[in-house]
Amino acid sequence: MSMHSSRIRSLVALVGAVGASAGCSSSNGSSPAVGPDASAIDAAANGSNGNDGSPPTDGSATEVDGTVADAGTTPEAGQAQVPPTSSIEAWLAAGAYKNWSAEPAVHASRNPSPHGFNRIYSNTAIATLAATDAGTVAWPVGAAAVKELYASATDTVPVGYAVYLKTADDTDAGGAAWYWYERVPLTSAAPHDDAGIVANGFGTGTTPANAICVKCHAVAGSDANHTPSPGGHDEVYTPVSTATDASADTPPMGGANVEAWLATGAYKAWASEPAIHASRTPSPHGFNRIYSNSLISLIAATDAGTSVWPVGAAAVKELYTSVTDTTPVGYAVYLKTADDTDAGGAAWYWYERVPLTSTAPHDDAGVVADGLGTGTTPAYSICVNCHAAAGSNAMHTPSPGGHDEVYTPVP
Repeated sequence: MSMHSSRIRSLVALVGAVGASAGCSSSNGSSPAVGPDASAIDAAANGSNGNDGSPPTDGSATEVDGTVADAGTTPEAGQAQVPPTSSIEAWLAAGAYKNWSAEPAVHASRNPSPHGFNRIYSNTAIATLAATDAGTVAWPVGAAAVKELYASATDTVPVGYAVYLKTADDTDAGGAAWYWYERVPLTSAAPHDDAGIVANGFGTGTTPANAICVKCHAVAGSDANHTPSPGGHDEVYTPVSTATDASADTPPMGGANVEAWLATGAYKAWASEPAIHASRTPSPHGFNRIYSNSLISLIAATDAGTSVWPVGAAAVKELYTSVTDTTPVGYAVYLKTADDTDAGGAAWYWYERVPLTSTAPHDDAGVVADGLGTGTTPAYSICVNCHAAAGSNAMHTPSPGGHDEVYTPVP
């Protein structure tokens, strides 16, 4: 933490009076939060008032219920790593956070999170420290994350957001040292105002930011049940590390997105079978070649087939018409999107496209399956119906280590 000490000291004057005076926009009608200008926090966290060393150009202020707060309406270049503490929706819409370290895909919430399907982005202040620290050092001022909220694991447009930003040294301050923001759909069961705002302010007093956000986040990393991700602590449940940022290691979901990603050839850097081969019983895929991402290959190299695959585990199966072909005629893809405790194939996303001449059931684009393995979908009735038996007996273990929906893990 010594590298941050001067930055923290430079911020103390800015945040010293925040504490109990901070409010929250919520269903109880209390006023929006008043806090330090995000550009000032960015200056303390990054050593300047902007990426180019110049001060932010938006020096305006707005009066909210008689209190002057930073306008934050035009996110500056210097705020790319730091969310503002007002007008945050404009900053989110600008998408600066999408360049942060990100979880590989949308996934179901992990206990004890109430956020449903989501994807988390951590800024540099969290991601770089998380890469080297085991969860003992407090996050520095300027640490922030954005959690995109989704209606399902296959959606591509968020229906809401949860954001937190550390604004002060947290010695004896806990969640009061953080700014909290959450917006959900109006149909959400979470308590919210007429705009869907659950919390918007600092974690103090009786505000929703304290009563809802801090009440949950205060126990992050306190025990096994409250450490759903490695390194979680100090109000942060899931720090996304630069070491685990794996967008190239993970296919997206949704047919069009998958096809665009396949076309980039990112998966060709994964562990792969040495050559095209005829399908192995009980596979119906004909000639194929399988690629496993690092979350499968690293475990497969050391595990005998007893551990469930982690969230983000994925594989691509190139489909061919013969063993001598050089261009795939289709693909089969699977991606683990959630902890699969009692979930089986429903914890996986499945995609398959075959030639239009294939005898496999498919639509007009050749798509056999595209979705999670639930209900009566082809992803369930075709993909899960077969893959659920992987590793269950000798006939269903065509490759060493096959189990947990995966027939052939490539080490």
